[in-house]
Amino acid sequence: MRLVNTRENLLGPFTVHQFKDEDIPQYAILSHTWDDEEVTFQDMQNANVVNRKSYRKIQACCSVARAQGLDYVWIDTCCIDKTSSAELSEAINSMYRWYQEAFICYAYLADVDTPTEISGSRWFERGFTLQELIAPSTVVFYNRTWNELGSKETLQNIISKRTNIPIEILADADRVDDASVAQRMSWAANRKTSRLEDEAYCLMGLFGINMPLLYGEGKAAFIRLQEEIIKMSDDHSIFAWKTKNPGHGGLLAPSVDAFSDSGNIVLTHDPLVTSKTAWTTTNKGIHLELSFIGIGHGGLGLGILPCTRRDDRNRFFAIYLQDQSLTMERFERSRIQMHMTPHWRATQTMGWSGLTSGCERQPTSATYNRPLLQRPRTVTSKS
Repeated sequence: MRLVNTRENLLGPFTVHQFKDEDIPQYAILSHTWDDEEVTFQDMQNANVVNRKSYRKIQACCSVARAQGLDYVWIDTCCIDKTSSAELSEAINSMYRWYQEAFICYAYLADVDTPTEISGSRWFERGFTLQELIAPSTVVFYNRTWNELGSKETLQNIISKRTNIPIEILADADRVDDASVAQRMSWAANRKTSRLEDEAYCLMGLFGINMPLLYGEGKAAFIRLQEEIIKMSDDHSIFAWKTKNPGHGGLLAPSVDAFSDSGNIVLTHDPLVTSKTAWTTTNKGIHLELSFIGIGHGGLGLGILPCTRRDDRNRFFAIYLQDQSLTMERFERSRIQMHMTPHWRATQTMGWSGLTSGCERQPTSATYNRPLLQRPRTVTSKS
C-alpha cells in the first residue's frame, strides 16, 4: 500500500511511500470525484506537478490530515500506479478494506458550498463513492474550499434520504450484511462509472467478493460479480430485479440499474417457500430449487422467491418462468418485470430444480388470487 506523507517537501511534491501490510501506519483516506488532469503516481515524481491546479486537492487534503496529527493519507489518483494492471487489480480488490481500516475518511465535495447543497453533489452519483461512504467508521464532508460541512453521523438523515441506505447501516458498516443482496444492489443503481466494467468492480467490497479485473469484458463483469455472489450466498433476492431491456434474458440481472426498485426487498424464512437445497453452478448455469406455480398459459408459471417487501410481509416475490418444451424439464425466464403473489397457504411443493444460464426473455408481473400448485418435478431452466 502506498501512502502520501502529509509533511511538505520543500524540494518538490509530497513524498509517496510504499508500506508492507504489517507496517501500515495510521492514515486518513480521501473520497472524491475525479476532475480533469488528476495527479497520477507518475506525476508525483515530477517537481513541476506542484504548479498544476489539480495538485491543490492533494495539498489541502494533506493539510487537513496534518492538522489532525496524521502523517499519512491515501489518495487513489496518486497512490496507485495505474500503468500496472496487476497493481490496479490488487488495489480495487483491496479498496473496501483500505477505507474500512482508515482512521478517518475525508469526503471532498468539489461542487458544494453549503450543507443545504450536499444532496445535489455529484459525489452521490458515482459508483466507487458508495463503498467509500459505507466502509469507513468516520467520514467527514468538506466543501469546495475545504471547510467542514459535517460528518456521516451528523448528516445521517440527509445522507440516508439521498442514498436510501438505512441509518443503522450508515452508523455501523458491520451491519451491511443485514441488508439483502437486492437492497445493496439498489444503493448502486443509477450511479455512474467511467468504465462499464467498474459498475461491477466498485461493488466487490460491498459483497466481500474478490475477483480479477478484466477491462474489456463489458457487461460480462456484472454477470461475473453475480456469479461470485451466488457462490457465497443463498440470498434469492439476487433474482428480484426487473429491466426495461426486452432484449436481455437471464436469471441474472444485466445491470445494477435493474435493482433500482429493489431497495425494500427483504428475505423471508417462511418454510412454505424456503428451500434447504444448496445451489450449485455448472457450465450450463445455476441449479436451485424454487416453489413453482403454473398459471395455465402454455407452460407459463411463477417461481416463488423467499423474498418480501419490508412493508408487505404477506406476499412473496416471484419471477415468470416459461416451460420451454412443456415437459417440466427445462425453463427460461420470461417477460420483463417481477410479480408479487398473495401469501397463500397450501401444500408446499418440493420446488423446482433447474440449470440457469443465458436466456432470451425476462419476467413480467401480475396478480393471481388462486394460484395452482404444480406437482414438483426436476427441471432444467435456462435463465
